[in-house]
Amino acid sequence: MRSVRIWSLLAVFISVLSIFTSCINEETQYKVMTSATDIVRVLNEEKLSWNIRESSSDVEGQITHILENEAKNKMGHISIYSLDESIALQLVFFPKEIQTVVNTVESVGENDWENILKVAGKLYGESKFHKNIQSELEKYVSDRDSKIHGHGALIKRLDDIHVQILLRASIESEYGYDLESIIMMNSSAYEKSQSVNSRIWKDELIENGINIIEGIPVSDLTESSHGDVNTLQALIIQGYLDNIAEVKIEDLPSAVVPELTKSSYVGTSLYVRDYFKATLKDETGSVEVIGLNNSFTDDELKQVRNHHLMYIPSEDVYIIRCSTSEKETYE
Repeated sequence: MRSVRIWSLLAVFISVLSIFTSCINEETQYKVMTSATDIVRVLNEEKLSWNIRESSSDVEGQITHILENEAKNKMGHISIYSLDESIALQLVFFPKEIQTVVNTVESVGENDWENILKVAGKLYGESKFHKNIQSELEKYVSDRDSKIHGHGALIKRLDDIHVQILLRASIESEYGYDLESIIMMNSSAYEKSQSVNSRIWKDELIENGINIIEGIPVSDLTESSHGDVNTLQALIIQGYLDNIAEVKIEDLPSAVVPELTKSSYVGTSLYVRDYFKATLKDETGSVEVIGLNNSFTDDELKQVRNHHLMYIPSEDVYIIRCSTSEKETYE
């Protein structure tokens, strides 16, 4: 597996932006801040002494601002996309390198999370964002050990805002996390991001020589008729989810399979709050599955979608990596 994360942050974000236009019809329109002056003002309001080193606009409707702190160390960048009714915001923070003696990059530890969440909410135009997400993030990391569970991803839905907060194992805190990215987007944008994730997932599997099986009914899964049952399998199955519930530790695979994770550093154990369980159904039958968290509602998951699964034969378990619209094609 390549060391690049399957959720390649910037690549996915830029790819999504390129296919956003003319396809979004939203009930709520947020006023996203784009100017460097407004962004610096918001940073200062939240006690973050950061400046914008440079700005660029290489894609129509998109502006990217590179951030630096008072010591002139790079902090990361803010990318805003706002065109017609399309909205997306991404804050990316750079990691320190443990082998570098003099580091020009400054990581973002837990002490700054609260202020950065406030910044994200203000930039997106949703003043309640911080209050709604802070407790969720604290709960998510409260019993999560970065040495055991690897990088993390808090996935939440706040009304029409799809939120992804990505965390990397800290090099300065033995068990803690640094903030890697905050991504906020509306529903149509999120649907498109799932399509991009699908293509990246397929490319990763093909590169690793893992065959992808498509177009078989759910009944074939229960009959174990999808090839060599002793080999890790990748499948795309059309169906809907039912009986959606929280997963328990005993429901998860006992071993980490790299192809199931979103990170090149996966730790040694899966984390219960990253998954849910459900029954995958179509007109031919049903099968129990585990799913990586997403920000679709239960009602949305109960609609027919294309579910991208990995099958672990040693434990006879199916894990959903992502789910795309029924209308999505895979050419």
